[in-house]
Amino acid sequence: MSKKIVLGVLISMMLVACQGKAQPEGEEVSSQLIPLTAVIKTEGVMESGTEMKLAVSVMQGSKTIEDADDVVFEVRRAGQDERKMLPAEYMAKGDYSSRYTFEEAGKYYVVVHVTANGLHVMPEKAIKIASK
Repeated sequence: MSKKIVLGVLISMMLVACQGKAQPEGEEVSSQLIPLTAVIKTEGVMESGTEMKLAVSVMQGSKTIEDADDVVFEVRRAGQDERKMLPAEYMAKGDYSSRYTFEEAGKYYVVVHVTANGLHVMPEKAIKIASK
């Protein structure tokens, strides 16, 4: 009996998740959605106490994204839950950046949250910060 209840709940959730806005008559639906890509780059000396530039290149197919809705870097030290959220600024040619000073040596994770053209990606990069 409980398997039937679980199956019913799962089917209901799938049906709710699949609901969307109705497509107006006469408008074509694109069968291919071009994925959003974001590549994290770091620039500068990777030593504690030194300000670094965190950058990301955002593209959709071969087109650079110059008007992303939201670009935010998330920085977290390995083994810790505390996160720093850093809004990024648009630079040029699909590049967005922010600056951050890693106060302590160690391994860090940088995740960039990018929202553009109705899509969201969250690439992650591990970086090692050396002591001075």
